[in-house]
Amino acid sequence: MDIAKEYVAQVRELAITYSSGDSSPIRAVDGIGIDIRAGEIVGILGESGCGKTTLAGALLRLLPPNARYESGTILIRGQELLKLPGKELQLVRGRVNLADPTGSGPCTQSRNDGRLASRRGSARAFGR
Repeated sequence: MDIAKEYVAQVRELAITYSSGDSSPIRAVDGIGIDIRAGEIVGILGESGCGKTTLAGALLRLLPPNARYESGTILIRGQELLKLPGKELQLVRGRVNLADPTGSGPCTQSRNDGRLASRRGSARAFGR
């Protein structure tokens, strides 16, 4: 049995930077790893600016244009998210829910048709 299939999401050694004009890139996420099983509810806690929102956006490949995936892998239900073309990516997004209970981040909720809808202020489990 493939161990990746046991998890809804797996992140390995993920590193993400943001370009900031002429200065050096800013590293927002540096080598994070996480495993999430179906039905689990996972909270990401940390100080302001520590990369929580970047990690959440990365899990659905919804980072702004100035963000760059430097290294690592993101598996969603065993599929390598960073290599999926648009149509397949939409199908994966249709099975994932992320929410920011404070309503302060750019959170989204995927709909059954794979499109994204804004949602703030409610906690949801990751995966259905």
